[in-house]
Parts: sequence; structure tokens; C-alpha cells
Amino acid sequence: MEQLVNYKRRVASRFLPLEGDSAQQDLPESEAFIYSQKLDGHLGFAVVEGDSVQFYNRSGTALNLPALAAAFPRLNGIWAGELYMSAGRSRAFQVATAVASGGEGLAFAVFDAVHALEQSTTERIELVERTIPAGERVHPVAWARTDSRKEILARYQEALEAGQEGLIVVPAHGLGYKLKPIIELDVTVLGYSMKEDGSGIRSLLVGLMDDEGVWQVVASVGGGYNEDDRAIWLQK
Repeated sequence: MEQLVNYKRRVASRFLPLEGDSAQQDLPESEAFIYSQKLDGHLGFAVVEGDSVQFYNRSGTALNLPALAAAFPRLNGIWAGELYMSAGRSRAFQVATAVASGGEGLAFAVFDAVHALEQSTTERIELVERTIPAGERVHPVAWARTDSRKEILARYQEALEAGQEGLIVVPAHGLGYKLKPIIELDVTVLGYSMKEDGSGIRSLLVGLMDDEGVWQVVASVGGGYNEDDRAIWLQK
């Protein structure tokens, strides 16, 4: 599914990381912002043709998620969203496990219409909002609107206090931003997953050893690498 792979490269990867506490100073000036909670999950796609719904991952590989497919409204198109755990604080590595086991506990938050890329980002967000109904397992991302960077900073701080990962912010014009805290840790690589073509790593599983000598998983890190980095890490 070349269209899905191109979406990841051309659209999703263009959201720039930004240290959340500097949002008021570092976000570009704009007459309006759209923002939402940043979910910790995996990018996914629902391809709907008539009564057929098939989910795919960001690499265009088909996923076996029958319950989510049954819950998705029959609205023709290619819908991008976040696969995440519906109960508690979603973690990317938990989502990977759930995807591999048929989707138990997964929900899908729709945030974009891939079939309408000729429209602007804000227009596509509005298309999703008025088209995708809010269900228990499938729903549109809950976007809010403001013209104030100060308000975005306040909502970001509230999100962290509530145990959330951060915010996604889309100015009226230009690139989008991922607002997250910067945390520096020295971690150990516990494992890795490979790209489908075997050319490099897809993600690294990293962790820390606690005082009792037990390894604790910290995160699955799949972003921030170029293709050369992925190949070099595989050789290590």
C-alpha cells in the first residue's frame, strides 16, 4: 500500500517535536491553533470499501483486527489514526502486543482522511470531526481550538499532571508539533524489531535495571532514526 507508506513519510513524519514547557515562546505565531491529547500508540490506517474494512500499519502491512474492523463505520476512504490501549495509560509496546494478538483492548482514534490530502490539514481535521461518529472503540480525535499560546502551555501542563504524554498542536498554517517533555536517561537496549525488508531496525526496546536487579522496560523507541541509523543499529 504505497499510499499509506507515503502518508507516513510526507505527512505524519512532518510533525516536529517541541519541548512542551517552551511552547509559549517557541510555537510560531498563528491566528488559530488546533490541539489534542497526544496518544501513545501506533499509527494505523482503516481502508473502507463498501462493507469491507481492513486495517494496516504504517508500513502498509495488513493487520488482523476483527473487532475494530467490525466497529468502524462504513464510510468509504482511507482513514489515519492512532491505535492505542483503551484502558489506563496507553503505551506503545502494549499496543504492539495487542496488535499481534488480534487487537484485544485496542481502540482507534481517527485524526486524518488520507483520501483527501488535496485539502489543508485543518480542513481534513474538520472532515474527520463531522464524518466519524464517536463510538466506544472507534472515534475521532478530540480536538480543541484556541488563539493563545499561553492556553496551549496551560493545557500541556494539565495533560502531564493527568499522566498523559503531551499534546499535538496544529497552527492555522505550516507544520504541526508534538509537545512532549524532555527526559534524559542512560538506558540499555533490551531488544529490537526489524523492518520488513530486513535492512535495519524498526524500533529498540530500552530499559533500566532496578535496585533489585530486575530489568524494567522504559519504552519502545521507533522514531528519530534515518535509514543509515537503522542499518547501523542492526549491525550492533
